[in-house]
This record gives sequence, structure tokens and C-alpha cells, in this order.
Amino acid sequence: MKDKVGERYIGEVQGFSIHQILHTIQMEDWKLFIKMVLVKRRADDFCEIDNAEYDAIMDSIEPASILDLNSQKVLATRDRVSGNGNFYVEEYWIFDKHGPIPLDQGVVYETLKKLLPKGTDVRNGGGFNIAKLCYAMPVWRDEDAHCCPSGGTVQIKFALENDQLVVVQQKYNPSPSREEQDNPMACTM
Repeated sequence: MKDKVGERYIGEVQGFSIHQILHTIQMEDWKLFIKMVLVKRRADDFCEIDNAEYDAIMDSIEPASILDLNSQKVLATRDRVSGNGNFYVEEYWIFDKHGPIPLDQGVVYETLKKLLPKGTDVRNGGGFNIAKLCYAMPVWRDEDAHCCPSGGTVQIKFALENDQLVVVQQKYNPSPSREEQDNPMACTM
């Protein structure tokens, strides 16, 4: 077994230094990745805020990053899962003077449950655009093949309030425009 370890400095937010550790463990024909995101609280005090373990199902392991979102810094980690489902493992944090605050994306799925009519759903992953604070996806009817969603489009617009995502606008369009059909993941709200 071989364990290759890499450390990467990501940056600083609210005075907290952020680092990523990536273990690449190789055992004969099997590979395991362990990606850890650490926040430095004091000189020798690091706090692990994310630990993701992936086997070979990942297309790539991307470095965490710091994004500017309306003058607020957001720490992001996003890795694409192999396959054709457009699935990502993604986590986001904002910071205050006490440290990182995770942004709960569960509000996306709660809103979809309320917004979409019976017999429809969103089958693929992705769709969440942290830079635009928006979620946009095509919608599948129960009888649709994976390739061909025919249930329209859905968009949800968010704002940050009290350090969390809140829905400010939502739209389900069963008959999208040609532009929405051609690019159903574009956030146009």
C-alpha cells in the first residue's frame, strides 16, 4: 500500500487560514482518495471541517477554493462523480469572527418537493450555482428516459440571511422557452 500525501494552502477568510490535505492511497488495482479541509484556528490548532473519502468513482479531486459572493467570502469544495448524471459532492461555508459556518443546501431539496408536481422530479445532480446563488435544472416526468427530460425547468433563487441560504424566488415552468430548453441549467432569475 502506498499513501501519497499533498498539502495545499487555499487562502484566508476572516483571519482563518485554510488548508487542504489530499491522501491518495494505492493498493494494487484499487485507489482511495481522502480529501480534508482544515481551518487553522491558532498557531498549532487546526480544525477539520470536511473529510471526504472517494474510491475510483471520482472524475477528479479538485482543490477547495475561496469565492467572492457579494463582498462575502465563501469557502467551496466541489468534486465531480464519474458517470453521466452530472453529480457533484459539494460543500460551502461562510465565515464570521468565530470561524466557518456551513451553508445547508437541504433547502434546495425541500423547495423541489413543494414546487414540482406529482409525477415529476430532478434526476441529475448539479444545478446549484453558488456564484449566482441559484439552482436551475431540467425536470423529468416519471415516464421520461434519462436522456430526455420533458417536464420543463425549475429555478430557485437564494439570498444569504442569518448565515444561511433562504429562498427568495422560485419558478417551475412546465413549458419552457426555447432558450430555457437549450440551456436548462442557466440561472435567468
